[in-house]
Amino acid sequence: VTGLQPATAYRFAIKAVAAYEGNVQITGYSPVLEVSTVFGSFENVGFTLDSSNKLYITWDPVKGAEGYIIERSLDLGETWKQIGDVKTTLFNASSVEKDKVLQKGVKYQYRLRAYCTDNGAKMYNEYSRVLEAHPIPDAPRITRTATGSDHSVVVEWQKVPAADTYEVFYLSHDDGEWKSYLVTAGNEYTNDKGEEIVYFVDAGLTQSGSYQYKVRGVVLNDGKMNYGPFSNTVTHQYNYSAEPDPGYDEGVAASGILGYLYDPQEGCYYTASDPWQRNFGFNQLYDTSSQFVMIQYDTVRLKFTCHNGEKWMIQPWKGQYGMVLYGGEVGVYKQYSDREAEHYDCAKDEDLLMMSMSFYKYDQDTKTWEHVFDRPYASYWWCTGFVLGFIRFRSPLEAQGFSNYPDLKMDVRITMKDFDMLRGFKAALEAEKHISNLKIDNLDVYFTYQ
Repeated sequence: VTGLQPATAYRFAIKAVAAYEGNVQITGYSPVLEVSTVFGSFENVGFTLDSSNKLYITWDPVKGAEGYIIERSLDLGETWKQIGDVKTTLFNASSVEKDKVLQKGVKYQYRLRAYCTDNGAKMYNEYSRVLEAHPIPDAPRITRTATGSDHSVVVEWQKVPAADTYEVFYLSHDDGEWKSYLVTAGNEYTNDKGEEIVYFVDAGLTQSGSYQYKVRGVVLNDGKMNYGPFSNTVTHQYNYSAEPDPGYDEGVAASGILGYLYDPQEGCYYTASDPWQRNFGFNQLYDTSSQFVMIQYDTVRLKFTCHNGEKWMIQPWKGQYGMVLYGGEVGVYKQYSDREAEHYDCAKDEDLLMMSMSFYKYDQDTKTWEHVFDRPYASYWWCTGFVLGFIRFRSPLEAQGFSNYPDLKMDVRITMKDFDMLRGFKAALEAEKHISNLKIDNLDVYFTYQ
């Protein structure tokens, strides 16, 4: 059938006709076929969502349409229910909901189709595109702040289920205006109370002072950002501590294969920040093999996971390094790729942790612990210190137990990157019997290894 008029509804039926020797026989009508040239596609279909979660769907008129059907799905397309039949091109979708607003945490989908009637029968066009609406979330509640590694401030708040992401505002020290970061998925974890927590790390701060923060939830609706109300505003007092300038004589083989420097103030040797050893990472075989090259020490491997499955290891050592030096170390390691062997890479620059170490030796004559040296609080992947001297030495087979130097101990301070990392590291420390004097102060972890 060609030449139909636009914006017109048609009904077709068919009869069969037979002629035989002048007689015409006609059947009854077939079932009626209803068709229409009324409709094109929907144009400019969209919606607005106000701060009280009232949603209004709008669209351009469809020529020839007598009305519009609105359907809704709460399970993302699997079950559609008609919620409206209107003659206008505006529909208050929240009017059919509980309390006349969209419920937070529920995802809504809507679609429309136009209709006209012919002899009492409705004829419909194709459905519009599907609109997906996310209700505007409640205000988050900032629960705590702390100073973290990498000269940072960590801000935590309880997760808002309806939020797709968050916008964190900070009061700029430069011009006194509020500025913002968009916090995407990934910065979240479940704390020891079973609460879902989201956090933001404001890193690389170089100025002491009062830092103010506030946050709001964000949802993406029809390609546009919708913002929830602001959280409480918190103030964190941040005290910047500049990385210490060594200013020391280079000492022994500073740029050679050994990579050691000398601190004349503390009278100890220590490794440079990027020595050759950083290329090789660490695993248990290194500890076992060290016994056979006249390096004997005690050590514990503090392994933990955080940040949605990242594998970390922080390992302290203390003991006799050859026949010349004794001292201690603390190394930070991470698995940056999947591998079958349990081998850890040395922490990259973005994963350095701020730490310090004080080393002690027990004097058998005075029955007191003598302070030997300190390593300053700074960013490290490997904090080390060694002094000239000889404690004692055992055969390699006798030294396999790693409990040979109780007369050496280290007091260690390590600042975690965030509270999720603190949670994992704290559990590893509490499970190790050679760790004592454990103290947690915000993101600072203090412990003694003996």
